[in-house]
Amino acid sequence: MPLVVAIVVAAAFLLVMTTFRSLLVALKAAVLDVFSIGAAYGVVVAIFQWGRGRALVGVGENVPIESYVPMIMFAIVFGLSMDDEVFLLSRVKETWDAHHDHGVAVASGLAATGRAITCAALIMARVFAAFVASTDVVIKMLAVGLAASVLIDATVVRLVLVPAAMNRLGPSCWWLPRWLDRVLPHVEAEGTDGSEGVGGSASCPPGYELSTVTASVTPWPGKVICSTSTWTGPRRSWSTSPAAVDEELVSAKPVARSAAT
Repeated sequence: MPLVVAIVVAAAFLLVMTTFRSLLVALKAAVLDVFSIGAAYGVVVAIFQWGRGRALVGVGENVPIESYVPMIMFAIVFGLSMDDEVFLLSRVKETWDAHHDHGVAVASGLAATGRAITCAALIMARVFAAFVASTDVVIKMLAVGLAASVLIDATVVRLVLVPAAMNRLGPSCWWLPRWLDRVLPHVEAEGTDGSEGVGGSASCPPGYELSTVTASVTPWPGKVICSTSTWTGPRRSWSTSPAAVDEELVSAKPVARSAAT
């Protein structure tokens, strides 16, 4: 098992580092994902081997942990944890690339993904917890371990430790040695490849030209994290508005209209 864990963690570390171009972000992701799994192992041991609250899951006596339970838990929990990590980091990296303000990037990324991560964790935890009613002790172990790991990962790790660690590290989060940057292939995360146009808004529809760019002001004075763009085409204006418009940044420019067909 240690070899399997090492290979999986190393592969995840390399993938995160390649995608987000950061050594510290990848290291932090690997360490905190292992932390989530370790916490889940602790809950399973405390309940089934030490008997702490075993009556709540319908176990009458202390039982040993089956040898294959930790491996199954690791495979499932690590995948779920890394999925939430990439989801959160994608939003943070998108804002960082647009404005290069680390504090705003972390705050906006957490605000954009926090509810989705929490709701998904509650749903998965409820599904896993339903299997506690099984009469098979192994099924109970997996159910308790997976439910606990999902809740710990979505609350303590993903919404507390990850933002705190990134804030503590500051802009150095995005540091990557030059020689490593040259060696690693360039793989862009969703929304960070520059295809979204100015300020992160959607790309221009076919046959339209960008005429107006407006921005939504965040609760932090002077910080802008998203924009609204308007394109003018043959027949009408096309607008995308990810948030309420508070401040116009670029005045509308005359755009030549093609003949209506």
